[in-house]
Amino acid sequence: LVWRYHHMVSHHVYCNDDVHDMDVFSTTPIFRLDTQQPKLWYHRFQWLYMWAAYSTLWASIQYSDWEAFFKRAVPGVRMHGLTYREQAVFLLGKDVHLALN
Repeated sequence: LVWRYHHMVSHHVYCNDDVHDMDVFSTTPIFRLDTQQPKLWYHRFQWLYMWAAYSTLWASIQYSDWEAFFKRAVPGVRMHGLTYREQAVFLLGKDVHLALN
């Protein structure tokens, strides 16, 4: 559910737009993935710290999924028309995911 709005709408509609594409700006300012993003002093070391930072990705995704579910939005995109079935599938999917981990 969140993936549909986050990636399918935000990324595919605004592909590589550093303002609207969440896949581009979601790592800012920790990582600099595009030359249009401001370069900070520590970006020259991101090849060293990226391994530790990416290890927190699972927790970050879980948090942002729940935040988006309760707010009914991801940055720049509102989740209009969510059905009860979609919400139930989200909740069941999260339950199964956590039970298997």
